[in-house]
Amino acid sequence: MKTLEQSSESGRIFLVLTIGFFIGIFNATLDVGASTLFLNRFEEQAYLPKAIVASGILGMIFTYLFAYFQNRLPFQMVAGSFIVIILLTITAIRLGFDSVENTDLLIFSAFVCIGPFNAVVLLIFWGVFGRLFNLRESKKIISRIDSGQLLASIIALFAIPFIISFLSEPTDLFWLSSASATMIFVMLLVVNWKYNMNSNQQYTQHKSSTFIGFIRSPYIVWMAIFVNISMVCLFFVNYSFLAVTAKQFPDPGNLAKFISIFTGTIVVFNFLIQNFVTDRIITMYGLKVSLLINPVLLCLFTFFSAIIGFYLGYGKQSETFIIFFLAIALGKLFTVSLKEAIDNPTFKLYFLPLDSTIRFNIQARIEGVVTMFAGLIAGSLLWLLDTLAVMELIYFTYLLIPIVFCWLFVTSKLYSYYRQTLEHTLENLKESKITTPKHIHLVTDILANELKSDHPAQVITALKLIERMEPNLFEQVLADFPEDSAPEVKNYVKNKAKSLLIDVVIQTGNSVDANLNGTVEEEGNTKNAALVIGNNKIKFNSFGISSIQKLAKSKDISERLTAVQLLEQVINSDNVFILLELLRDPDITVRKAALATARKSKMPETWPMLIDFLASPTHSYAASMALTECGPDVLPVLELVFHKASHNTSILQKIIHIYGQIGGEKAIELLWDKIEYPDARIENEVLISLGNCQFQAMAEKMTIVHRLLETELSKAAWNQAALLELEEVYYNEHLKTALEEEMVYNFDRVFMLLSLIYNPESIRLVKQNIESGTSEGKVYALELLDVFIDKNLKTILFPLLDDIPASEEVSIYQAHFPRETLSSKEVLLHIINRDYNSMNRWTKACAMYSIAATPDMPVTHDLAAHIFNPDMLLRETAAWAIHKMKPLAYLELQNRLSVQAKQELNRITGSLINSTYANIQAGLMVYQIIFLKQTRAFRGLPGILLSELAGAITIEQFKQGDFIITPGKSGNTPIYLVLSGLVEWHSQGGEFWQSGISELVGESIILDSDVHAYKVIAREDTELYSIDKEKFYRVMASQPKLMQQFLENLNSNKRIPAEEVFA
Repeated sequence: MKTLEQSSESGRIFLVLTIGFFIGIFNATLDVGASTLFLNRFEEQAYLPKAIVASGILGMIFTYLFAYFQNRLPFQMVAGSFIVIILLTITAIRLGFDSVENTDLLIFSAFVCIGPFNAVVLLIFWGVFGRLFNLRESKKIISRIDSGQLLASIIALFAIPFIISFLSEPTDLFWLSSASATMIFVMLLVVNWKYNMNSNQQYTQHKSSTFIGFIRSPYIVWMAIFVNISMVCLFFVNYSFLAVTAKQFPDPGNLAKFISIFTGTIVVFNFLIQNFVTDRIITMYGLKVSLLINPVLLCLFTFFSAIIGFYLGYGKQSETFIIFFLAIALGKLFTVSLKEAIDNPTFKLYFLPLDSTIRFNIQARIEGVVTMFAGLIAGSLLWLLDTLAVMELIYFTYLLIPIVFCWLFVTSKLYSYYRQTLEHTLENLKESKITTPKHIHLVTDILANELKSDHPAQVITALKLIERMEPNLFEQVLADFPEDSAPEVKNYVKNKAKSLLIDVVIQTGNSVDANLNGTVEEEGNTKNAALVIGNNKIKFNSFGISSIQKLAKSKDISERLTAVQLLEQVINSDNVFILLELLRDPDITVRKAALATARKSKMPETWPMLIDFLASPTHSYAASMALTECGPDVLPVLELVFHKASHNTSILQKIIHIYGQIGGEKAIELLWDKIEYPDARIENEVLISLGNCQFQAMAEKMTIVHRLLETELSKAAWNQAALLELEEVYYNEHLKTALEEEMVYNFDRVFMLLSLIYNPESIRLVKQNIESGTSEGKVYALELLDVFIDKNLKTILFPLLDDIPASEEVSIYQAHFPRETLSSKEVLLHIINRDYNSMNRWTKACAMYSIAATPDMPVTHDLAAHIFNPDMLLRETAAWAIHKMKPLAYLELQNRLSVQAKQELNRITGSLINSTYANIQAGLMVYQIIFLKQTRAFRGLPGILLSELAGAITIEQFKQGDFIITPGKSGNTPIYLVLSGLVEWHSQGGEFWQSGISELVGESIILDSDVHAYKVIAREDTELYSIDKEKFYRVMASQPKLMQQFLENLNSNKRIPAEEVFA
């Protein structure tokens, strides 16, 4: 027996189509046979309402029992039992015609059974379908899966007029119904034997599946109301149709033939609409419009029928009765066709937001019990109206008009609740059932989550990272830290708070008192004054501004640091020049302290220097935080610098980031002006910042966002095609991974753009559920997206998001973004030549890496041009590739390089006589990134992100027995990554352990004030990648993914206890 995952989709589809085929024959023969007998035996206006009421009562009983038992017994048992009951009932009715003389009760019973039996077999059909296909598969085939049923109905209905001529009585059609029911039962056995539909069924009673739970859910209630109102309309249409048909065809034979042909025509319309129209309507216009089409058309036909009947007459004796008859028949034709072809498939999608544990039960109750209850209501209403002597046939048409308007209102209301329920379901999936990747826009969000951890070591690590990377938040975090923290965390916070309040003692010739506004009062005696820092006071001898200035010029670093601390409390426009001098201090520690004071002071005089610091590898982050603290006032100054520093991408990105952090209307205006900036890196930062500002595009701005979306989707389409065209060889693996990362980048950009024109929370839910990787999450996400997305976007957006084969996606996009087919070698050359806004530097470097290994690949001008590229990653990768492919070509090219560039490249490619191939590769930035991606600490991170670290990596070599780290060594040591060899750790407690290739060393020491409490020794000759710590944290400060991965690695490394890291 196969599981659904192991079975082919085509095999399951064939079985469901076969079941549908026999259901089609069953419904057609039962409907035509019973309807013909009923209309010829009974007066339709007197008995039809009674029959509808009886059918509704029987249908409610049947469908309720079906829903009740399917939630408690195996589905196969329930479905098989009901088919046997139907088979025995129909057989008994047919045999009864040969046994009794007065067959009125049999005819009435057969007609009453049409609705209930039809409802049950359809519940069985859709129950089988729902259990054989997951939600993703269902969405793709739901509009065509009952084609077998339709085809069988067409064959049966058009064949019945010919079959009747060979039958002695119309009652013999019941034998065909019985035979079809038998085949349905056999097919159910086959399906269960092959796939075991009961294997994953749980027989539990969910609170929402009870009657009380049913009526407490507004969404389910509105679904029930929709079914009731639409079915009442359908019954009214059917009543009018049967009434005029009986008058138009009084002869039983002609009546049976007409009903058969007309019903067959309905099924043909149904088949054509379902296979050629339904998907397009749902895709282009959404679920709301799809459900509105039928009531709108019915309203038009009803108005037309009412006008004809009112002005031309509606009685059989009227010469224009045929026109009234045709109007009613057309209304029936389109209403029933659209009901089956569009309404039913569309309405089934409205069940998707329901909890999967109750979905089948609710669906069975609504499509079964509620549908039959609607028949009971309609029949009762018709019966009541028929008792009124004044009621004529035309009045039923008049009465239908307000009911149709109610149908329109209920449809609109249902759609509103559908969207709310879908969003709620997505949120529940995100929080409980679906494990989604963590997508946090800011590093501070990640650190804030870490502070909530129950593990003290993780909390202390987060505090250290905040102190290093977000100093402007650190003091506030300490001040607001909860009292119920773990003892070790409370001690750390207490000690750190004390260390921030420095005891200052200054000896001066004269005692002065400096108050907070900077004025000076001389006194004869020395007296203590209080310097307020936060909510605490620092005692110091009285002094003046001149004393602070003297301290600022001292050769002693500690005195210059003291000057910074004192200046923080008394700074104003008269003494800010002292702070400017300290910002230029040669010592990095003093500059960092001065930057902290500048951040708190927010003095405009410091802004030019803070802006200059944006270009500093060491101080750019602190300067960025300081400028952010200055608020909207600094924006005009930054904007001026933005246009002057257009050549420096790093500074531009930092300025855009500051705009996003400051926020407000002015910042949004400045950001929007750069939405189409020619550099994709700047444009991406603009999108992130606009998202942080909660910006929503309106009017003409939406057009620009739509254009950017099309551009991004075209890039994704090109990347997907390139992935398929690349040869499946080992040396293309890194490039394929890089292209996949490009597509993830395209995917993220698409959702950033969507969040600018649609509700950001809805877009976030869609994105997270698509990324969940589950079929259920993807279906719900795409359904929610389908609710509000622009129809013009759907055709180019959904192929990227939908779960379809890559080849199909490329084929679809070819119509929107034409692209020539390329060979694998041509793809490589196209990649290295593509615009930087379409392909990042890491992907280009990987393409060069592949070119170097591709057999018979010539050194082209495209590759040679990159040896002059200002980007070091691309320049050295191109040089290495050319040197590897054709050393003489490299020697010829290097003669055209500057002396400095030649020296840099020779360091990488240069004397193969003195270096091994492995050593040359280890020095390559491209190899460093590949190596980083293979380590536990950085695995899964995009190469373009890691390329920011590659420039900060050097190689250090240690002989066996050399000390790499000694106890007491400062925390500003690099972070090491073992490239080759083996290192051994020794703790102060006597424990030791070893670290091998690709493992980190020293990453747990975060602050410069921390010291190593252990020693690390090279156990054998060892090579280490040394990563500059300042550069590492600077990159991590702007890369939440790197921060998340770093913390996960750090928290999983339990070998270094918290007490082994001293502050």
